[in-house]
Amino acid sequence: MAATYATIESVRKRAPYRAIDSTSRPSADDVQGWLDESQAELDATLQAAELPAPYTASAAMSILGRWITDYAEGRLRMAYAASGGDGSNDDGKDLVTRFEERLDDIGKRPGRYAAMLGAGAAPDTARRVRGHVLDNADGKTIEAGDFAPTFTTEELF
Repeated sequence: MAATYATIESVRKRAPYRAIDSTSRPSADDVQGWLDESQAELDATLQAAELPAPYTASAAMSILGRWITDYAEGRLRMAYAASGGDGSNDDGKDLVTRFEERLDDIGKRPGRYAAMLGAGAAPDTARRVRGHVLDNADGKTIEAGDFAPTFTTEELF
């Protein structure tokens, strides 16, 4: 799968003094793999949040392309740092971490991302309110007596 939102060229622009080709380490295939895996993960996260992915609007593609390029650049920098033999060099880690945190945030606030990627309009499928009725992963119900409210008070009457 070739990355729709970003290309190897977008990563090359961020590492202008390093060759990224078939003989480099990491190779162009490695970088393409990082672009592909990050797009797949991003699209799956967007779809899980009930957003229409993959996006085709140019503004959304530009935003998503930057996020994916950040991830691939982070992986590239981590590879360069690791090859230097300095175990304390964590260059690139912040870019990968920010990408992963954004994926979590998409799940928590799909309405915000739907509006951002939809040029201000969010589809009806982007749930904005989460609650037990919609997100009951454990299958507990009131009818089955799974919720026994307990009322306490610290004040004596």
